[in-house]
Amino acid sequence: MRASLSRVYSFTLDDVPLVTRYHSSCPTLFATGDASASIKFFNHYAEDIRGEERQIVATSSRTLGLNAMIYSLDWVDNQILIATSAGRSFLFDSEKLSCVKSIEGHSCSVKTIRSCVFNRNLAVSGGKDGRVLLFDLRTNSPGTLITEVTGERITGAEFFGDERMVLVSHTNSDEVNTLDLRVSLAKSSSRRSFVPVASHASVMRFGPRSHL
Repeated sequence: MRASLSRVYSFTLDDVPLVTRYHSSCPTLFATGDASASIKFFNHYAEDIRGEERQIVATSSRTLGLNAMIYSLDWVDNQILIATSAGRSFLFDSEKLSCVKSIEGHSCSVKTIRSCVFNRNLAVSGGKDGRVLLFDLRTNSPGTLITEVTGERITGAEFFGDERMVLVSHTNSDEVNTLDLRVSLAKSSSRRSFVPVASHASVMRFGPRSHL
C-alpha cells in the first residue's frame, strides 16, 4: 500500500528544491537549496489543538549570485554550509543573510559537504572531481586533500564516530569506505586512492545521522 504525503507538511516554493536540511538544535527551522543557487529558510509550527494543517513560514531567502545549483547543505550553529555545482562551497550566516566565506579546493561540482558534530571548526566535502577535502572553517585556506579517486564522483562524505574518521561513498562502487584521517592526511601528498580501515556494504543506508 503506497503512503501519501500528508498536507500538514505542504508548502509552495518558487523553484524546485534540490536539497533540504533541518537544523538539529532547532527542529522547527530548515533550509532548502535549488537549481538557481537560491537558499531559503523556513520555520514550521506544531499542529493546533484541532490537528489542523501546520503553518510553514518562509522567513528569508537569498540568492548566491551564481549560475549554479545547490547540491548539499549542513548547519553549523546559526550558519550553514552550502555545496554548489560551481566548484565552490560557502559558509553562510542565516541570521545576517550574508556569506561568511567561500570555500575552495574542488575543480568542479561539489556534491556533498558536512560539518563535524564533535568539532564544529571542521568540515569535509566530496566532489565530481573524485576528491574528498578537509576544511578548517576558522581559516581561509583551501581544503586539504584526504583522498582522490580517479575517474569517480564522490557521492557522500561525512564524519563518523569522531573527528578522526570519515565515511566516503563514490560511484561505481558497492562499498562505503571508512577513512582514518591520521593515515589519509599523511598520504595525501601522494594522492593515493582509498586507504580504508574498514568497509561497509552500500546496501546499508548512508547519509546524515544514519546508523550502520
